[in-house]
Amino acid sequence: MNRKNWEGVQLKARLADVSHDDYFMELPMAEHSRDIYVPRKGDRWRVFYILESGALYSWDTKVLDVIHANIHLIRVTRPRKEDVSKIQRREFFRMPLRLKVTLETEDGASQLHGETINISGGGMAVSCPPNTPAKRGDRLRGTLALPPEDEGQQGETEVPVTVEVVRVDPVSADGNRTIGYCKFIELEPKNQAAIIRLCNKRQRELHLKGLDQ
Repeated sequence: MNRKNWEGVQLKARLADVSHDDYFMELPMAEHSRDIYVPRKGDRWRVFYILESGALYSWDTKVLDVIHANIHLIRVTRPRKEDVSKIQRREFFRMPLRLKVTLETEDGASQLHGETINISGGGMAVSCPPNTPAKRGDRLRGTLALPPEDEGQQGETEVPVTVEVVRVDPVSADGNRTIGYCKFIELEPKNQAAIIRLCNKRQRELHLKGLDQ
């Protein structure tokens, strides 16, 4: 991939070491294709750093040097505290994402098929037909379809979820949908982490476009 084709590509890199003035990172790779990117001295980057809690920080930096050794490293400027921005304050923030959802009541008597309007690591808002038999306090279980995290993967992964309905809006703006707001009651940690990564990825995309709040 030539340098022109790297424009706008999101890269992932691992922090290898820290000094008083600099950060040392391994060579980054494309988030989807896993192609390795070799930067040039002077390249300017917008860096995003995600904590285990899901909090997302960003800052601007510059490539100071590319160190060729057993493990190739990139030396970049370490940001000052005032240069680091926390993009989102809440641990679980909702992002606009449309994912397929299938849920049913605990007794299996009723089933609904819908699509998320937004989702977070703690819950989701689901758009479904207006005659959906769900009300506040109901517990529903079913599956949520997550998209592949890597470009090389194909197909969605259906993960099991159990939710509690927190609120139901009888109709949407166009008058032909019901919006159900749900919180996750049972969700495997690995699947919750996958949802958080998906939300972080979406937020980075919106941030780069200048569309985040």
